[in-house]
Amino acid sequence: MHEQGTTTKNLTVFADTNLLIHCNDVRHLNYSQIFDDYDTILIYFADPVVREIDKFKTDSSQRRAKKARKYNTLFDEILKTPNTQLTPKENTKITLAFPPNCAVEMLQKHMKGLDESIFDDLLIGNVLAYNEVNPDEDVRLITSDTGVVLKCRNKNIQVIKTPEEWLLPPENDSRDKQIIQLETKLKKMEQSQPIILLEARGLSSADKPISEVQLRLYEELDKDQIYDLVNYIRSKHLPKEDFSDEEKKVREFAETHVKPFWPFNITSEYVAPSAKQIKEYLETHYPNWLLNVRKWLEQIHLRLFYCENKTDISLSLSNTGNAFARNILLNFHLNQGWLFTSEDFTTSDSSIVLPIPKCPSAPKGKIVQREISSISSILNQVSMAVKSAPVSEV
Repeated sequence: MHEQGTTTKNLTVFADTNLLIHCNDVRHLNYSQIFDDYDTILIYFADPVVREIDKFKTDSSQRRAKKARKYNTLFDEILKTPNTQLTPKENTKITLAFPPNCAVEMLQKHMKGLDESIFDDLLIGNVLAYNEVNPDEDVRLITSDTGVVLKCRNKNIQVIKTPEEWLLPPENDSRDKQIIQLETKLKKMEQSQPIILLEARGLSSADKPISEVQLRLYEELDKDQIYDLVNYIRSKHLPKEDFSDEEKKVREFAETHVKPFWPFNITSEYVAPSAKQIKEYLETHYPNWLLNVRKWLEQIHLRLFYCENKTDISLSLSNTGNAFARNILLNFHLNQGWLFTSEDFTTSDSSIVLPIPKCPSAPKGKIVQREISSISSILNQVSMAVKSAPVSEV
């Protein structure tokens, strides 16, 4: 099968399936690019390659299916004419053939550590079996598959990496062509339609588009901290419990200010806060204020978060299309945790307002005016005053 002689240098090459699918026609490759030192080259298409090519005849990729049908035809020619000779421009003799069948037992022997359901592994098993039968031959496997290269190295099989120049350029199948046509059609439609772009920037015209926002977080106060703070605030706003000064004010006012107003018997009086008012202050208003202070401290970290983490943005709306935009409806939606707010949100919303709850004022007395004569007495005084007034001459 091989030429004999000391001056002849022969090479046996097992072709991987990707040499047939991803490269130019094997009958027209520039073999001298990597086989220039050999006189004869025998290229074998092993059974796993033939079966994989046959499987590709109905592949969804039109390119792969077309190549598979072409090489099925070549395989038929090789069957009819064993050891098909190529006539390259170089002096190297190149033959395409199928390798001789190996015994099943021998193939199974070399499939240890390999998967019989994988075509690449079956190809490697075939090469190993051939090497055992023909130990004196220079046998190699040509492939562009890195995975196959690694497996061959583990099995001490010499590998030839497919030259880049042999590979076919990317080829669009019918689906790729349809995608290109649709993209072209879409571009034409876009040219006749408005294209609305919305960009968020800071308030300054020099600000870059907003892509991320830094947030300042505040830790929640623990129970001990809240307890200490409430006591501190209470020490600065102690409740008024002694109202004896109000009784003193009543006596002093009575001595210095109680004078009837002419012409009516009406006098002013200082009235101290009632026992009910004092009780409401000490038992309701003041305790409720301390409770509100506690609640306020429990939420202070959230209030600070909302007050400090405001992002002012300016929305830029533009039309980059070749048509006017009419009746445009914009819907804005923010992810969970973000809110659109008015400019005075942190000062007007009662749940966000930062100032501490105001301490209630202790009840105070007040000055009131009291009538000390009956209504009829007052009317009589008015009548007498009118009668005694001189009559003007007209």
